[in-house]
Amino acid sequence: MSYDKAIAIDPGFMQASFGRGVVLQQMNRPADAIASYDQVIRLKPDHFIAHLNRTLCLAALGRHGEALASSDAAIALKPDQAAVHFLRANALSALGRREAALASYEKAISLNPDDPLAHCKYGGVLLQMRKMDEAMASFDRAIALNPNFAEPYFQRGYAHRLFERFGYAEADFAIVADLEPDFQFLPGQRLDASLQNCNWSDFDALMEQIAGGIENDSHVSHPFIFMALTDSARLQHKVARTWMNYACPADGSLGPIAPRGRPQRLTIGYFSSDLHEHPVGRLLAELIEIHDRSRFEVIAFSFGSKTQDELQQRLVRAFDRFIDVREKSDAEIAALARSLNVDIAVDLGGYTLNNRTNIFALRAAPVQVGYLGYLGTMGASYMDYIVADRTVVRRKARVTIARRSSTCRTLIKRTTANDALPTRSSRAKSWAYPRKNSCSAASTPATKYHRPLSPAGCASSRRCRGACCSFMRPMKRP
Repeated sequence: MSYDKAIAIDPGFMQASFGRGVVLQQMNRPADAIASYDQVIRLKPDHFIAHLNRTLCLAALGRHGEALASSDAAIALKPDQAAVHFLRANALSALGRREAALASYEKAISLNPDDPLAHCKYGGVLLQMRKMDEAMASFDRAIALNPNFAEPYFQRGYAHRLFERFGYAEADFAIVADLEPDFQFLPGQRLDASLQNCNWSDFDALMEQIAGGIENDSHVSHPFIFMALTDSARLQHKVARTWMNYACPADGSLGPIAPRGRPQRLTIGYFSSDLHEHPVGRLLAELIEIHDRSRFEVIAFSFGSKTQDELQQRLVRAFDRFIDVREKSDAEIAALARSLNVDIAVDLGGYTLNNRTNIFALRAAPVQVGYLGYLGTMGASYMDYIVADRTVVRRKARVTIARRSSTCRTLIKRTTANDALPTRSSRAKSWAYPRKNSCSAASTPATKYHRPLSPAGCASSRRCRGACCSFMRPMKRP
C-alpha cells in the first residue's frame, strides 16, 4: 500500500501512519491498525482520533481492559466528546463493572441526549441490574429517537421475557424480525417467547430456521433456549460452541497457571450470581455446610445481588470465605482466584442469566467444573468437567459433550439433611391428587413441552382416565 512506501521513506510521517491505521481498521484488521495508531501516538501523543480509533480496535479484539485505558487517555484530551465516554462505558460493561458503566453511559447521554444506541446500551446494563422500570424507559427512549432501530426492540423484548410478559416479548421480537430479519440470535428468542405464550403457530418454521442456522454455525439461538427445543446432543454442542466463540472465547492473556504440588487441603471456589434466595443458592447451602473441612477449603466468589436475605446469610456462614466480586472485572476475578491458589473452580451459572463465563475463559483454576445451574455442554475447551448424573448426561451423549462427565449419584434435593421425603400416600392426601392414577408434574415452563403435552391441551392427560397434570405456574397469555 502507498502508506507503507511513504512510511518507509519517512518513518516520522505521522499522517501516513494514521492513514494506514484507518485503512487497516476498515479492512477489519484491528490488531494491525493498533500498531499504526500506536506509532501515531508516539509521534503525536495528543492525537485524539488516534486514541479513539485505537479504543475501537481494542474493543473489537475483546481487549476490554486495554480499551478502558485507551478511552481514559482520549477523555483526558477531550472530556466533552460523547463518543469516547460511550466507548468507555462499553468497556466497563464488558468487564462486568456495571455501576461504573452506568456512570459513563450517563455522561455520554448528557453530552449527546439524542443517541439511541447510548440509551439502548444504558438500558441493557440497567436490565442486568434488575432495574426493570428504568431499563424499559431507556429502551422506549431509544425507540422514540429512532423507530426503525431494531436493537432496542430486541432488548425490550428480552426484558419482557425476563419478567414473564411473554405476549409483549413476542410482539417486540416480531418487530425486530420485520426491521432486521438477520438480527443475531433472534430466531431462538422469538420462538422461546412464542412457546412461553403457548403460541405454537410458528414452531415448525422457526425450528427449521434455527436448526439450519446451527448446522451452519450461524448466530440463531442462545444455547440455554435451545436446550428446551431438542434432545440432540450434537446440535446442543454445536450451538454452545458457536455461542462460546461469539461471547466468551478462550483468553490466554493471564498466561498459564504454574504447576504446584498437591496441597494438604484442596481449595474449591464456587462462582455464582445466585448466592441468595434462589434455587441454586437453596440447593447449594447444605452441600457447602457438609464439606469435609479437613480436606477442603471452600470459597465463594459472589457477583450477584447483596440481598442480605436469610439464605445469603446462611451461605456467608457456610463458606470459609465469601468474597463479593460484583465490581471486579472478569480478569481481576480470575487473577484473584489464582492468587488464592484455587485448585478447582466451580461454575454454578453456565450460560444462564448474569453468568460471568469469561472468568473461566481466562482460566481461574487448574481444574474448572460446571455444576448445578446449567447442566449442559458449554462447548468450551476450558471447562474440564460437568458434574451430573446418568439422567442428565446419557451415556450416548458423553462423546458429544466437549467436557469430561464426572458422574455422581442422583442428588435428592432437600433443604436439610433431616428432611424426610414425603410418602406417596401423604403426597396424594395433602395435594388432593388421585391415589390410584398417574400424575404428570413438573417445575418447568411451557417451552419444555411440545404440542401434544402443552398446557393448552394436556392431551395425554385427557386420554388417560383419572390422570392429572401440574405445572409450575398458570400458562396463559398476559
